Amino acid sequence: MFPLLSFDIYFCCNHFFAKKVGLLMKFGLNLRYMPAFIILLAIIIAIALFIPGGFIRNHFGDILIVILIHCFIKTFTLNRLKWLPLYIFIFASSVEIGQYFGLIYWLGLEHSKFTRIAVGMTFDGLDILMYFIGCVLVFGFEMTARDISICATTIKRLRTGLLKKKKI
Repeated sequence: MFPLLSFDIYFCCNHFFAKKVGLLMKFGLNLRYMPAFIILLAIIIAIALFIPGGFIRNHFGDILIVILIHCFIKTFTLNRLKWLPLYIFIFASSVEIGQYFGLIYWLGLEHSKFTRIAVGMTFDGLDILMYFIGCVLVFGFEMTARDISICATTIKRLRTGLLKKKKI
């Protein structure tokens, strides 16, 4: 991780309590996720502009959107955020449920072309399944990357002698 800028935000007054409860957020620039975010954004824009419909636009795009949101958040946060895929799933499902209840009309935004494209106008229950699949993929990737990182760190410590081998 190569943060260029970092700062802490506390969601409560006591720093010790914030750290203990996990409310301490570290914001900064995480260069590991930025290329993935840019590539996914380009793919999603290309799908929106050049693919008229079908599985790729209607469903595969929903999986990519969840991954895009994850990469965007991880680009600007330095915390581990173990439950981030769950939060993204709740957010995406809430937007989909908002489509079911016509939230865009309640807010008076039905004339905004950008809002109609970004939020969507029609409810599809299958989209929630696609959001779930995207979040499971993200969670699996994060767990695999974490395990690989732990293994690499342990091997490095063993080689440098920082971690003693146990004698049996």
